[in-house]
Amino acid sequence: MNPPLQTVQDRQRLLLEQSDSMVFKTVDPDPDLNIHFYLPDSHTEGPPRPVILFFFSSGWDRGHVTQFAPQALHFADRGAVTGLVEYRTDASHGANPVQAMQDGRSAVRWVRENAERLNIDPERVTVAGGRAGGLIAGTLLLSRKLQDDPDDNTATDGKPNCAMLFSSMIDIDKDAYGVDRFASVGEAKSYGLSQFITFSQRPLIIFHGTADRFIVYKDVEHFAKKLKRKKNVCEFFPFDGRDENFYNLNVDPFSYEAVLEQCDRFLVENGMLNEKGDGEEDARLISWRENDF
Repeated sequence: MNPPLQTVQDRQRLLLEQSDSMVFKTVDPDPDLNIHFYLPDSHTEGPPRPVILFFFSSGWDRGHVTQFAPQALHFADRGAVTGLVEYRTDASHGANPVQAMQDGRSAVRWVRENAERLNIDPERVTVAGGRAGGLIAGTLLLSRKLQDDPDDNTATDGKPNCAMLFSSMIDIDKDAYGVDRFASVGEAKSYGLSQFITFSQRPLIIFHGTADRFIVYKDVEHFAKKLKRKKNVCEFFPFDGRDENFYNLNVDPFSYEAVLEQCDRFLVENGMLNEKGDGEEDARLISWRENDF
């Protein structure tokens, strides 16, 4: 049974109240776009922190920016600056997928341009996302083909250093989930991730359920194998019998914990996160769970 709408809205509001929201993009006359940051304790002290940006799941039409708040809280307590990124959708801005991907590039550039303000390391920028948000993250990592937003400062690198994909869109053909949001099938295909595979790509980790009803598991597995054949760092974790939302805390807590453990290890091994210190706990995440937010 799905929770009542008001309960979901209250939970989202409370999660955003815990964050530091900063406008990263103005879209006149439509609403500005924010990154909702969870900041480590004393984040302005000491050496620059890694940063992780999360892009919520959507079919390019709508979604909840707070979807990855549990993951963001975990990694903030691990010492990273984490952000939940708003991007334009059809419901929020009458936008198309290309504009949504441009927003992802703008967000990466914005955190690098504000590295001193946030005390983050511009060479340790990780992006993560689910479904369409996963395609945004994958496109940011693998492709330089994406047309830049005209208002972006293109002198700032918009390519992240690492990516994590959850039940992500990979390639888009005429029957694919979300294809109808593009201007044409041809445009949709041009953003399929498989065509961007080359040698020397930056590290990528992928999680996908074998029972996903919308994005065929075998296609994702094939994509991961092609990346590895090009000698790229690509880890692929199938989740047997799981459908599209297994990595969400409120859907499957067991799978959520398993995914989070692998993400933490992967980021540490690839220099995107500091190793966990003795006795370090996810204090804010524990509080978040205890209050059922």
